[in-house]
Amino acid sequence: MDESYIMRNTAYYLDAVKAKLQLPSDYALAKHWHVSKQDISEYRSGKRTLGEERAIAVAKILEINPAEPLICSHAERAKSDEARQVWESLLEKISSGFDVLTLCVAPRRIII
Repeated sequence: MDESYIMRNTAYYLDAVKAKLQLPSDYALAKHWHVSKQDISEYRSGKRTLGEERAIAVAKILEINPAEPLICSHAERAKSDEARQVWESLLEKISSGFDVLTLCVAPRRIII
């Protein structure tokens, strides 16, 4: 798989945000996000994934396409391998320059 569309998980984004904001610990990240240290621990352990608003906030901090953390988060919480593969395929298409507007304008033409 090409580096540009590696499926990342919540822990990756936590570490990336901490690095970008130069936060020394998960506790510092929790304070920055106004959440409890327990919330960060649940993100780390996989009990929780980024919600839509948090994923968009992460994208803004990291200066990346918000679709990436949104899609990765959906893939991470997918209940089946088939659903996860659909999310991974979508990330691959978006990362390779697929026109995101096509998703909203003409969804019947998308072949996954």
